[in-house]
Amino acid sequence: MPATPEGCIVRIADRISFIGRDLVDAVYADIINADDVPKGPLNKIGCLGKCPKDDPIAFNSAIINYFTRDMMKTSRNDGSWSIGFSEGAQKVMDSLYKYSYKELYKDDMVGREKVKVQEVLKTIHRGLKGFYDEFTKDEFDLAPLREYVKGGVPRDHVPGRLGIFLQDHAVLYLGIEDEDHRRNQALVDYIARLTDTEAMRDYLDLVLPKQLI
Repeated sequence: MPATPEGCIVRIADRISFIGRDLVDAVYADIINADDVPKGPLNKIGCLGKCPKDDPIAFNSAIINYFTRDMMKTSRNDGSWSIGFSEGAQKVMDSLYKYSYKELYKDDMVGREKVKVQEVLKTIHRGLKGFYDEFTKDEFDLAPLREYVKGGVPRDHVPGRLGIFLQDHAVLYLGIEDEDHRRNQALVDYIARLTDTEAMRDYLDLVLPKQLI
């Protein structure tokens, strides 16, 4: 578990954000049927009559509101920093996650796509590593990067986007003495902030040849 209150909140918020969204995406992808989602948890949340396919925004919003309000009501800042759900909300979360784990995350089609996603992320990491080393050379003084940015960084390709990220977040990595650790942390942070669409954009930018004429 995270060691700080902020870390706990981020971890719980991540769980809240994907538990409903994953159900919506699974219904759209025909991995599950909307009628098969457990009725008990949906009734507790108040979204039993909201179909994830017909009204995905209302369905997911009801889930987010339920868990967020419960966390705000249940958590304490009296020095103990007890952050979490009530017993009832935790049971609802566990029920939805148990269903999702069985029907979504263990689905054969999802498993096959997971292998592709892993390869996409590995390819992006390899490509970024080369650009990072070119920007920073042996010292993390960002001098080569500053010259690159000063020349007008094109934002429509990977090195430009990485360059802007490193320049904007350099202060986060200056205190890391080990070069390999510094580089890996910076690249992981860059990748972690990518949306699905942005990750595919960077992947295609790295693997597809550019049209020159």
